Amino acid sequence: MATYLQIVHQTKQALRLGLLKPGDRLPTAREVVEVTAVNPNTVLKAYRELEREDVAALFTAVLDQRFKGDDT
Repeated sequence: MATYLQIVHQTKQALRLGLLKPGDRLPTAREVVEVTAVNPNTVLKAYRELEREDVAALFTAVLDQRFKGDDT
């Protein structure tokens, strides 16, 4: 399974299990990268997919947040 789909699946599973609740703040892409070492573009792709599926609407987050200070 592609890494971005794993992030999508894990987010949905956390929601189903009650580990995440509507209104919770999703971690920023930068926070996910720091914890997982996943490529930033992969995290953003996962967040875009969550947004496309209307899952992201349940959370308080800025999904297209850029990496401040990164010139890449």
